[in-house]
Amino acid sequence: MDVSAVVLSFNSKRYIRTCVESLVSSFEACGLAGEVLVVENGSHDGSVAVLEALQTEFAEALTVFYQAENTGTTRSRNLALRSAKGKAILILDSDAYMNPGALRGLLEHLKDHERVGLVAPRLTYPDGRFQLSVDAFPTVLRKLKRFLALREMERQAIAVGAGTVDYAISACWLLKADTIAATGLLDERIFYSPEDVDYCIRIWRAGWQVHYLPSVS
Repeated sequence: MDVSAVVLSFNSKRYIRTCVESLVSSFEACGLAGEVLVVENGSHDGSVAVLEALQTEFAEALTVFYQAENTGTTRSRNLALRSAKGKAILILDSDAYMNPGALRGLLEHLKDHERVGLVAPRLTYPDGRFQLSVDAFPTVLRKLKRFLALREMERQAIAVGAGTVDYAISACWLLKADTIAATGLLDERIFYSPEDVDYCIRIWRAGWQVHYLPSVS
């Protein structure tokens, strides 16, 4: 298996079909053997019915873990990660969509850089605006600045080039399976945020690097 994609679904009826379809079509366009692992976290908006229809449509390419309640981001992702068979693991939010160019570029970056364990692409909002998705490790001052001046930080960050970053938000990560083996699973003591910061710290401590690749989006 080339790539395993892990997606969380919680009241994601508006997005989940597009997300899953974008992953399956990107795997096919790139000539990859891929699987999509969705953890359904007790949604009550009709997401379950959408996922059941997608399972019929995509058969073995899509596995859904149905949970009775929302167990947060760490326990839920770990549930799927324990079943992932891919040499590379793609973590993707349900309201984020993959495309072949981005997937191919991220995979090539991992292949070309031996010590890179996680690479993240440029993210954009639906209206095309740049989204700040990588940053320095947080301090009290940095968190205050994000709260008060996020738009200005995003304008400044547009020019950030490819290379090492402290951390990337987990809306879209591509990791080597070897990185997860060396780093371990997500810390289940964290229900939601800042599990992405915590995991990137652990990746660095395990001897791997975190990279940003803004040439793909």
